[in-house]
Amino acid sequence: PDGWADSSIADISIKCIQRKPDVVEEFVYVDIGSIDRERKSIANPQSLIGSDAPSRARKVINKGDVVVSLTRPNLNAVALVSEELDGQIASTGFEVIKPVTVDSRYIFALTRSKEFIDSISGVVQGALYPAAKSADVQKYRFPLPPLAEQKVIADKLDQLLAQVESTKARFDRIPDILKRFRQSVLAAA
Repeated sequence: PDGWADSSIADISIKCIQRKPDVVEEFVYVDIGSIDRERKSIANPQSLIGSDAPSRARKVINKGDVVVSLTRPNLNAVALVSEELDGQIASTGFEVIKPVTVDSRYIFALTRSKEFIDSISGVVQGALYPAAKSADVQKYRFPLPPLAEQKVIADKLDQLLAQVESTKARFDRIPDILKRFRQSVLAAA
């Protein structure tokens, strides 16, 4: 469409800073196990001190960053970094996308797309511990709309995904409702 550009992740983001936490520093550590793959969020980060930090605890994350697991990318362990985790540390097992002059939510939606998952999954290396490389994520090409359209698309996706979550929560309650219904029918009989 008019105004859209062919872009890559490398074109719209800056490189993630890495640092080793100080021995006495307290920080929140986000590893791949911290990602709720169903909800696409960081659900269980660990509070650590530098002396207990694993060697992979190196990548500085900030609000609006998108973390993409490089290990088993077909499982799509991705998340958008919230304000509570601004300035914390993530594992080197992630590619941290730091969008510049684009809507982070648009890039986050992009990383959840079938095309992105298939593209990154198609270049994994290793059989026991299949992983993609940071360069594979950075090279991913996609159509980039103007910023105003990115915001409209991201807003609409947020609205639709909220409806999906609400519907899913209702479906999850159905077994309990049926159980109570059966019990009440048996009690009435």
